[in-house]
Amino acid sequence: MDSLNASEVPGMILPDLYLHGLASGDFELALRGLLGQGAPLSATSLQRLKEKWQVEYEQWKSMPIEEEEFAYLWADGIYVKAGIGKEKAALLVVIGAMRDGSKRFLALEVGYRESKESWAEVLRQLEAGA
Repeated sequence: MDSLNASEVPGMILPDLYLHGLASGDFELALRGLLGQGAPLSATSLQRLKEKWQVEYEQWKSMPIEEEEFAYLWADGIYVKAGIGKEKAALLVVIGAMRDGSKRFLALEVGYRESKESWAEVLRQLEAGA
């Protein structure tokens, strides 16, 4: 395994912290616990990392899938403690299985697991990216 530079770690774990419901202001405390008190963290650098992750996420969502040959798709809603509020929101996940057995994440959106409208929006976004 390659060694990691301490400056690379926040960008790698920021999405996990975000999905586990940490507010932006709590990232610094969580990362200092992982990286030590001397870690070069600031609200500005954490905001830049969050913005970078958001750009990467938007690029991932827009990756074309029309040339892919999927044998089948899985779609499910997963409930997580993510600070979303009192409503029962879930992560709506779509995974495609290729003919060779490999799998690819196709969608990951916040929505309502039992909602036709939420799933219709996820599928519309997949179709738009195709």
